[in-house]
Amino acid sequence: MTILTLEQNTTSLSKYGQDGQKRKGEILYASNRPENAVFYLKEGLVRLVNSDNCMVKIISPGEFFGDRSIYYSEKIYAEALSTIKFTRIDENNFDLLRKNNAKLTTEIMTSLSRHSMYLQRKQSLLTLAKESYLQIKKGNSLKLLFNGKRNKDSACMCCS
Repeated sequence: MTILTLEQNTTSLSKYGQDGQKRKGEILYASNRPENAVFYLKEGLVRLVNSDNCMVKIISPGEFFGDRSIYYSEKIYAEALSTIKFTRIDENNFDLLRKNNAKLTTEIMTSLSRHSMYLQRKQSLLTLAKESYLQIKKGNSLKLLFNGKRNKDSACMCCS
């Protein structure tokens, strides 16, 4: 996966998006609050969760994620794991970005596609091990993959 430097993305995205921030535990999007937008994470960590199959993906600074209509799922939500800063690119501005910077748009769509495909998989020991390894490699705690609360309808620890 290609991750552009923070400076490269901040410079390119500043004219297309709005900067925002959320506190730990706040939801960026969910089935009851859909966003037809792309997010670029500048600071902090975000957890993407598919509550149907309990797949979890941690997003780090310098990565794109989002809830664009083609990747929308009623089961996926995004939660801030710490105080975060991000750039939000809405649908209209994403169309402008697509016209003016095809390379960056392709990288964004590739990132969204990878996250979507990963979150749609069935959870297995192998996928959990791969995601755990990635988090250790990034210097993150494995506690980020789990919220520690058990949904009484699921044996899954990631979904509340």
